[in-house]
Amino acid sequence: PVDLPLTLLVASPPAVVSAEPTAGTVKVGGTFSVTVSATDDLSLVAIDATPSVGIEQVSTQVTSSSPTSRTELRAYRVRLDAAPGAASVSFVARDSRGQRSPATTVSVTVQPDDAPVVSILSPASGTSVLSGSNLPVTYSATDDLGVVALVVRLGESAVNVPSPAATGTVNVRAPVVTTAGTHELSVTATDSTGHAVTATVSVTVRPDEPPSVVISAPPAGATFVSGTAVRVTYSVSDDVGVVTRVLALGASQATIPNPSGTGTATLVAPVVAAAQSLPLAARVTDASEHVVDTSVVVTVKPDD
Repeated sequence: PVDLPLTLLVASPPAVVSAEPTAGTVKVGGTFSVTVSATDDLSLVAIDATPSVGIEQVSTQVTSSSPTSRTELRAYRVRLDAAPGAASVSFVARDSRGQRSPATTVSVTVQPDDAPVVSILSPASGTSVLSGSNLPVTYSATDDLGVVALVVRLGESAVNVPSPAATGTVNVRAPVVTTAGTHELSVTATDSTGHAVTATVSVTVRPDEPPSVVISAPPAGATFVSGTAVRVTYSVSDDVGVVTRVLALGASQATIPNPSGTGTATLVAPVVAAAQSLPLAARVTDASEHVVDTSVVVTVKPDD
């Protein structure tokens, strides 16, 4: 028999050779990534990670791999309930024999999240707004992590804007009032960590005035023959807008939708057996349902 020398090699444990974060500081609600590499002399199985309280893993991407080495890109998020201060992630490499490397720790500093910045670009403070009308409100709202909700309020009216753009315009309805008064217009922006900031301006809400209507022709006392055309000239105005106008002479009527300024319409004088004094009437209704009536008296005589 021949004695041959036998050399026993002791398997070395794996090692984490590098772990580099993409940022040294990160805000509450923010994210950071770590590139971590490990090696082993025979067979590397995995790289285990242990984040500190308030840090959660988002994803893992293997960028290179072989039986004895591995590089990963790991993404982490700072939870919204994380406390500002020092935070860390510890990495341990593990081989097929169950051997583990010493922990390699990556540290980051967690900073408090900034509150949103919000402003009302228009209307300006002191703007006069008509009762019950839609008021366009242009806002600016920004945040380091993102504004998740925005609320525009005027009186009891509120408009919710989820995931708003940095600048935008929404319509909010002015309250219905009977006397002019000052009301607060507010825009509140909320970020993903729950910070809420409000910007305000004061606007004056004035009541809606009833429309005005005038019959300019024919004049009072004008005479028409029974069954002939009666040409009516009128003028209307309103701070909101006239919705309808109705002209009437006896049974003859003309309905004019959405009239504005000065206009004309034609009625027919009623058939009468004897001369009569009859009202030529006009009724206008505005968007707030104010109703105003006016009339002139004309004479209708029978056709000889």
